[in-house]
Amino acid sequence: MTAYEPGPIRPESAPIAPRRAIVLAGRRSSDDPLARAGGAAHRALLEIEGEPMLVRVVERLLGQSGIESVLINIDAPELLDAIPRLVELRRRGAIEWMKSTDSPSQSVIESLERAGLATEPVLVTTADHALLDDEILDGFFSRSAESDADLTL
Repeated sequence: MTAYEPGPIRPESAPIAPRRAIVLAGRRSSDDPLARAGGAAHRALLEIEGEPMLVRVVERLLGQSGIESVLINIDAPELLDAIPRLVELRRRGAIEWMKSTDSPSQSVIESLERAGLATEPVLVTTADHALLDDEILDGFFSRSAESDADLTL
């Protein structure tokens, strides 16, 4: 039997985050002028300060107290196999990825089903949200917790 190891203690004032997050990284076309101009195979892989935008978003989400795992919905999942940090996070079970459908709305629905929306809240964001930070996340979680709505934006 192993000893119980409690997780980090959350300040009482900190908003409660969902346990799962989805990052949407689909493209409308494989020919993305912004990705091409930045020399990236995919817009989500454009580098910001030496790091792909997608990695920045995933790391920020996993660094948020409460978020245990991230599902990446991307049209070209094979590209993620070339990013060592994402491969390591996947090996550890912190992230998983799935292939997008041809329809953005259907991709969201399939991601929500896979992430378990029927049993608990799920955060959905996009891979190009490179400025995502704790202040944005905490504010969103606080406002969402105060709402009776099924969906908060």
